[in-house]
Amino acid sequence: MLFNFQAVAVARSADLRLQVWASAEPGPNLWTRWKASSAEDAGWTPWQPFPSMNTAAGIPVLPGYVFAAQLLGEAQKRDPTRPEANAGRMQLWDATSATDPDLFTTVKSSEHPSAPWNPWIPFTAPPPAVPVGPYEVTRGAVVPLADGRLQVWVFVIGGPETGIWSTVQTGEQWDASWSDWAKFSLPDAPSALYDPTGAQLPDGRTQLWAFGPGPGGGVGTVWTTIRQAVAGDVNDPLSAWEPWSTFEVSSANGTPPTIVSPVSGLRAATDGDGRAYIWMNTTRDLHSNNWVYTYSDQSVPVVWHPLVDFPTPTSQGTTFNAGITAATLPAGGLQMFFLTFPVPPTPGKIWTSWQQAGQGPTSWTNWEDFSL
Repeated sequence: MLFNFQAVAVARSADLRLQVWASAEPGPNLWTRWKASSAEDAGWTPWQPFPSMNTAAGIPVLPGYVFAAQLLGEAQKRDPTRPEANAGRMQLWDATSATDPDLFTTVKSSEHPSAPWNPWIPFTAPPPAVPVGPYEVTRGAVVPLADGRLQVWVFVIGGPETGIWSTVQTGEQWDASWSDWAKFSLPDAPSALYDPTGAQLPDGRTQLWAFGPGPGGGVGTVWTTIRQAVAGDVNDPLSAWEPWSTFEVSSANGTPPTIVSPVSGLRAATDGDGRAYIWMNTTRDLHSNNWVYTYSDQSVPVVWHPLVDFPTPTSQGTTFNAGITAATLPAGGLQMFFLTFPVPPTPGKIWTSWQQAGQGPTSWTNWEDFSL
């Protein structure tokens, strides 16, 4: 069967294997596949439908924008000697404007590789108090904080509620409650921010990026904010965050750092050595991709390296946030999954590239077709 993939997500399980999810047409459908073992050269299972796309009450969950993470807390509490990155259940979120509510989540029922997934449940979306007109959750991101809790951000479209909203786990257990949703209104934010992505930094802090208007006008400038590694108020998703500022990267020739703009795609990830990465699509040409990336060193304070070209698979369509994702392999390198959107009726395809063990952050394998 030939799929037309629409969005892709990846996470690593407690046994170090990666699992990939992709929403696809015809459908609606959510498909998944995973590595046969944790070995670096292990093959992947065939694509198969995600086991259930309904809540326990029978509400259909229509695949849209999917994003995933590990829930670290359970295994840490049971065995503190286990490394954080090798512990925890997996959790998957699905944001779709085709249902009401339009944000759902499911959690693996245990860390066992063959454990079933719990039924989907609504992941109560903002606004938390009095709804003001219809609204849609269109994008999302989730990042583990330094103490193991997860923080989730979504981009909401709908009248005065439009903007980035956030909620944070109030405890380190996998089934901990979540704080009330709060609009992610930090000081110095531009008039509009959208499509967040985030990663943990080498020093334990969390960094978030989003699109917004530039200081001199225009659109598609990268903005950023950093959460300190301290726990802060566990019930407040705005706790311990710095003001928003434009994201600047070093220059290769020693000139002052540059603001990255314009961009039309963002994706952040952290590798197994704690190094953070951020990818940016710097083209607005709807028929091509021009992705670059930068990565952090492991010093304090964190320094970002000059931008590096990130060659992408041949595509006749631009890939946005929905089409690029990465997770950490057992040896510490990242594996990237990239979704291309050719001109219809040619279907969207997923490609993959990874960092080989012992290589530097700029060494990636050739792209391989992951759609088969």
